[in-house]
Amino acid sequence: MASSPTYSETEVKQLIAESEATIVRLESQIQQERSRLARLRASIAPVRKLSAELLAEIFLLAVQDSLGNQPRRTSVGHRLILSQVCSRWRGVSHTTPRLWTGACVENTLRKTPTRGYLTNLKTLVDRSAPFPVPVHLHCRSAKVEIGAIMDLFCAVA
Repeated sequence: MASSPTYSETEVKQLIAESEATIVRLESQIQQERSRLARLRASIAPVRKLSAELLAEIFLLAVQDSLGNQPRRTSVGHRLILSQVCSRWRGVSHTTPRLWTGACVENTLRKTPTRGYLTNLKTLVDRSAPFPVPVHLHCRSAKVEIGAIMDLFCAVA
């Protein structure tokens, strides 16, 4: 009858540490393979086979009113959601001017617009070119400076 090998306490602790390190390494490899599989599945998703033109039409349908004849007069945020799904959708949405024409700029100004606000407004106007964008600004205070906004709109009007 063969006797089983005897291990010292140090050897047992070393075997446990090596086994735990192996488990961590294998779990990391499993996670990497899951990520790779997810990327592969995404790359063959049917939506990726749509042409840019068809995807743009779908975007336009997504922002139409319930009658389907006019772009919904909603905030820019609804359009931005489409542009944040992935880099391809961002490219298509940014190069579809009609998508941005119904993005109604409505704002009640209580203070002078910041540089960031003006940059975002210019981006909206640039993306919608050559189509018009409806704008409704309301100034609640006589102290609000809207000269920069007016300059922006006059430059493209």
